[in-house]
Amino acid sequence: MNQKVIITRGLSGSGKTTWSNQFVSGRSDYVRISRDDIDFMLSEKYYDKRKEELIFRTRDKLILLALTQGFNLVLDETYLVSHRVAQLNLALQSYVDLWSRHLDIEIKDFLHVPIEQCIERDKSRFFHVGEKFIRDYHKKYIVPLLKDPGITKWTI
Repeated sequence: MNQKVIITRGLSGSGKTTWSNQFVSGRSDYVRISRDDIDFMLSEKYYDKRKEELIFRTRDKLILLALTQGFNLVLDETYLVSHRVAQLNLALQSYVDLWSRHLDIEIKDFLHVPIEQCIERDKSRFFHVGEKFIRDYHKKYIVPLLKDPGITKWTI
């Protein structure tokens, strides 16, 4: 049986982390990996652009380690920016190539969560991205995905 990778996709404040935490709770065969958690660990009080590559490379190493130890994954992130999605695909493909194993991948969408709800939830967060960021992301990424969400399940 193939290992499973669930990738969350949606705006900040759409419920991705809440769902991910609930999903892995009591499932010893799953681990949750969150770029945001790595970011918080490295930058206590604010987002630091200089650490961005370190954060993504750390996430990718955690993904490979968890997969090689036989875990299924929930990847708790926004996953809307195409070059970051491509980077994730490379990390997953490198595991498949190295270990000659396959992965069943599924996108868990949070695209239909109302933007106003996301904005309100974001306001109460310690690290919030702000209304302008959410509105910009909605316009640039969510609106096109609502018209064509693309493939949401595949095997590599």
